[in-house]
Amino acid sequence: MIPTTTHVSAAIAVRHELLPALEHLRRALNRKAARLRGVVKTGRTHLMDAMPLRMDQEIGAWATQGGDARERSESARPRLHALAQGATAVGTGINAHPKFARSFAHALSTRVGIRFRPADDPFAAIACADACVELHGQLKAAAVSLTKIANDLRWMNSAPLAGLAEIELKALQPGSSIMPGKVNPVIPEAVAMACAQVSGTDACVTLGYLDPGYFLGGTMDLDADGARKAVADRVASPLGLTVEEAAAAILSVATENMVQAISDITVDQGIDPADAVLIGGGGAAGLNSIY
Repeated sequence: MIPTTTHVSAAIAVRHELLPALEHLRRALNRKAARLRGVVKTGRTHLMDAMPLRMDQEIGAWATQGGDARERSESARPRLHALAQGATAVGTGINAHPKFARSFAHALSTRVGIRFRPADDPFAAIACADACVELHGQLKAAAVSLTKIANDLRWMNSAPLAGLAEIELKALQPGSSIMPGKVNPVIPEAVAMACAQVSGTDACVTLGYLDPGYFLGGTMDLDADGARKAVADRVASPLGLTVEEAAAAILSVATENMVQAISDITVDQGIDPADAVLIGGGGAAGLNSIY
């Protein structure tokens, strides 16, 4: 259950939260670039004056970064959609109905609207979490891109008297009790901190999986928690939730749909839903642990 729930919860978050957010970023930056097409500014290398460029060229590069981040995240989805459910003990499929894995994937796909499939190699699906490690690597790459954009904005906004003062970001947070008129545009700093957390979580997920525990990854809970929270971190604030609450909600949706999918296919086969998890592998104790 844990490998499958990990994939399903991450797949739901990627499709409904991460990809739309990255696409929104790309489009918003392209719109801003189009409005600033005629504005020329000084380019800089090593923070020293270099060749001039247009504002739309600089902002267009940020839009490309957002689009590339979306494409990289999209490229990880096919492996994320391959499920271990039905592989049971070390991937042998023992005690599972021969048609269970495919029926489960079909029922879950129908409920969730994402095309899941049984893993091509159930032994690999049980023994490793490479798909989640890959996805988190793409999240880290997106975090690096967003950090670069945030830092560019901070330099361009440095002002009003002794900085670059090329742009003016919205001032949001009073910055000093000694200088009461100083109000800082802190959104880029908030973005940079969130990105640092994603990068740190990626290191944690990677290190956790370096000792996978042979046939069943003993650190899969850590890998799942890291991947889920990294995506949840992007959606928590707009929903008014903590990262932990957003991650729990993502997992809850995945688990609810998985349990209902098992119930659907077992009822069709004349099997008591209470016995469904045992047939699918993992036992009732596994289901309880997910809840």
